[in-house]
Amino acid sequence: MGRPLFLSAEQRQRLETALYEEDSAVQRAAFTELQTPEELHAFASHYNWDDGIRDMRGVIENPLCDRGTALMIYWLTDGVFLLDRPQYGGEVWDLAMEIEKRFLSGFYLGRNFCFDPGGSGQPDGEAEARRVPKEMKMATPGEIVDASWEALGGAESSNS
Repeated sequence: MGRPLFLSAEQRQRLETALYEEDSAVQRAAFTELQTPEELHAFASHYNWDDGIRDMRGVIENPLCDRGTALMIYWLTDGVFLLDRPQYGGEVWDLAMEIEKRFLSGFYLGRNFCFDPGGSGQPDGEAEARRVPKEMKMATPGEIVDASWEALGGAESSNS
Protein backbone atom coordinates (compact mmCIF):
# COMPACT_ATOMS: atom_id res chain seq x y z
CA MET A 1 0.00 0.00 0.00
CA GLY A 2 2.85 2.40 0.68
CA ARG A 3 4.42 4.07 3.65
CA PRO A 4 1.99 5.43 6.24
CA LEU A 5 1.32 9.15 5.90
CA PHE A 6 1.74 9.85 9.60
CA LEU A 7 0.29 13.04 11.08
CA SER A 8 0.79 14.31 14.62
CA ALA A 9 -2.19 14.38 16.98
CA GLU A 10 -2.48 18.15 16.41
CA GLN A 11 -2.46 17.71 12.63
CA ARG A 12 -5.07 14.91 12.80
CA GLN A 13 -7.32 17.10 14.94
CA ARG A 14 -6.99 19.99 12.49
CA LEU A 15 -7.72 17.62 9.59
CA GLU A 16 -10.77 16.08 11.26
CA THR A 17 -12.14 19.54 12.06
CA ALA A 18 -11.51 20.73 8.47
CA LEU A 19 -13.32 17.69 7.10
CA TYR A 20 -16.15 17.00 9.54
CA GLU A 21 -16.93 19.98 11.79
CA GLU A 22 -20.60 20.93 11.54
CA ASP A 23 -20.02 24.59 12.38
CA SER A 24 -19.00 25.93 8.97
CA ALA A 25 -16.98 28.85 10.41
CA VAL A 26 -14.94 26.51 12.61
CA GLN A 27 -14.55 24.06 9.72
CA ARG A 28 -13.36 26.83 7.37
CA ALA A 29 -10.89 28.15 9.95
CA ALA A 30 -9.43 24.67 10.41
CA PHE A 31 -9.09 24.27 6.64
CA THR A 32 -7.14 27.52 6.35
CA GLU A 33 -4.78 26.25 9.06
CA LEU A 34 -3.69 23.16 7.10
CA GLN A 35 0.04 23.79 7.03
CA THR A 36 1.85 20.99 5.22
CA PRO A 37 1.74 19.02 1.97
CA GLU A 38 0.89 15.97 4.11
CA GLU A 39 -2.15 17.65 5.61
CA LEU A 40 -3.36 18.79 2.17
CA HIS A 41 -2.85 15.29 0.74
CA ALA A 42 -4.75 13.70 3.62
CA PHE A 43 -7.54 16.27 3.27
CA ALA A 44 -7.89 15.56 -0.46
CA SER A 45 -7.82 11.80 0.19
CA HIS A 46 -10.76 11.98 2.61
CA TYR A 47 -12.75 14.85 1.14
CA ASN A 48 -16.49 14.33 0.57
CA TRP A 49 -17.22 15.68 -2.91
CA ASP A 50 -20.87 16.14 -1.91
CA ASP A 51 -19.65 19.19 0.04
CA GLY A 52 -18.86 21.05 -3.20
CA ILE A 53 -15.50 22.11 -4.57
CA ARG A 54 -14.63 25.26 -2.58
CA ASP A 55 -12.16 23.49 -0.31
CA MET A 56 -10.70 21.41 -3.13
CA ARG A 57 -10.07 24.65 -5.01
CA GLY A 58 -8.30 25.85 -1.87
CA VAL A 59 -6.07 22.76 -1.95
CA ILE A 60 -5.11 23.10 -5.62
CA GLU A 61 -4.41 26.83 -5.27
CA ASN A 62 -2.13 26.32 -2.26
CA PRO A 63 1.58 26.54 -3.15
CA LEU A 64 2.18 23.63 -0.73
CA CYS A 65 0.00 21.30 -2.82
CA ASP A 66 2.14 18.43 -4.09
CA ARG A 67 2.13 17.32 -7.76
CA GLY A 68 0.85 13.90 -6.69
CA THR A 69 -1.99 15.43 -4.70
CA ALA A 70 -2.99 17.70 -7.59
CA LEU A 71 -2.96 14.80 -10.07
CA MET A 72 -5.02 12.64 -7.69
CA ILE A 73 -7.66 15.40 -7.43
CA TYR A 74 -7.59 15.85 -11.22
CA TRP A 75 -8.51 12.22 -11.82
CA LEU A 76 -11.09 12.23 -9.02
CA THR A 77 -13.05 14.91 -10.91
CA ASP A 78 -14.08 12.41 -13.60
CA GLY A 79 -14.55 15.33 -15.98
CA VAL A 80 -11.20 15.43 -17.70
CA PHE A 81 -12.37 13.86 -20.97
CA LEU A 82 -15.22 16.27 -21.66
CA LEU A 83 -14.90 18.57 -24.66
CA ASP A 84 -16.80 21.46 -23.12
CA ARG A 85 -17.83 22.64 -19.70
CA PRO A 86 -21.07 20.82 -18.90
CA GLN A 87 -24.05 22.72 -17.54
CA TYR A 88 -24.40 20.27 -14.66
CA GLY A 89 -21.20 19.70 -12.75
CA GLY A 90 -19.39 22.51 -14.52
CA GLU A 91 -17.58 23.63 -11.37
CA VAL A 92 -15.90 20.23 -11.15
CA TRP A 93 -14.85 20.46 -14.81
CA ASP A 94 -13.48 23.96 -14.15
CA LEU A 95 -11.50 22.56 -11.22
CA ALA A 96 -9.99 19.84 -13.44
CA MET A 97 -9.03 22.39 -16.09
CA GLU A 98 -7.45 24.66 -13.47
CA ILE A 99 -5.38 21.75 -12.15
CA GLU A 100 -4.34 20.84 -15.69
CA LYS A 101 -3.25 24.42 -16.40
CA ARG A 102 -1.29 24.72 -13.15
CA PHE A 103 0.22 21.24 -13.49
CA LEU A 104 1.48 21.86 -17.01
CA SER A 105 2.85 25.30 -16.10
CA GLY A 106 4.94 23.90 -13.25
CA PHE A 107 2.96 25.47 -10.39
CA TYR A 108 3.13 22.29 -8.30
CA LEU A 109 6.73 22.03 -7.15
CA GLY A 110 6.46 19.36 -4.45
CA ARG A 111 7.31 15.82 -5.49
CA ASN A 112 6.65 13.96 -2.25
CA PHE A 113 3.68 11.78 -3.18
CA CYS A 114 3.40 9.39 -6.09
CA PHE A 115 0.08 9.23 -7.85
CA ASP A 116 -0.23 6.91 -10.82
CA PRO A 117 -3.37 7.30 -12.94
CA GLY A 118 -2.46 4.01 -14.58
CA GLY A 119 -1.88 5.50 -18.03
CA SER A 120 -5.56 6.36 -18.19
CA GLY A 121 -6.66 6.40 -21.79
CA GLN A 122 -9.71 7.70 -23.57
CA PRO A 123 -12.99 6.25 -22.37
CA ASP A 124 -14.62 3.76 -24.73
CA GLY A 125 -17.28 5.10 -27.09
CA GLU A 126 -16.34 8.75 -26.75
CA ALA A 127 -14.57 9.55 -30.01
CA GLU A 128 -15.44 13.23 -29.58
CA ALA A 129 -13.90 13.47 -26.12
CA ARG A 130 -10.97 15.82 -25.59
CA ARG A 131 -7.49 14.40 -25.38
CA VAL A 132 -5.92 14.50 -21.95
CA PRO A 133 -2.32 15.77 -22.09
CA LYS A 134 0.20 12.94 -21.75
CA GLU A 135 1.77 14.60 -18.68
CA MET A 136 -1.53 14.13 -16.87
CA LYS A 137 -1.46 10.38 -17.56
CA MET A 138 1.98 9.74 -16.10
CA ALA A 139 2.82 8.80 -12.52
CA THR A 140 4.25 11.60 -10.44
CA PRO A 141 7.58 11.16 -8.68
CA GLY A 142 7.59 10.57 -4.95
CA GLU A 143 6.61 7.90 -2.49
CA ILE A 144 3.45 5.86 -2.55
CA VAL A 145 1.71 6.70 0.70
CA ASP A 146 -1.14 5.21 2.67
CA ALA A 147 -3.45 8.04 3.75
CA SER A 148 -6.01 5.83 5.50
CA TRP A 149 -7.12 7.00 8.95
CA GLU A 150 -5.15 4.16 10.51
CA ALA A 151 -1.96 5.26 8.74
CA LEU A 152 -2.47 8.93 9.58
CA GLY A 153 -2.34 8.13 13.26
CA GLY A 154 0.41 5.55 13.20
CA ALA A 155 0.62 3.57 16.42
CA GLU A 156 -1.43 6.22 18.24
CA SER A 157 -4.55 5.56 16.14
CA SER A 158 -5.16 2.21 17.83
CA ASN A 159 -5.50 4.09 21.14
CA SER A 160 -8.07 6.63 19.97
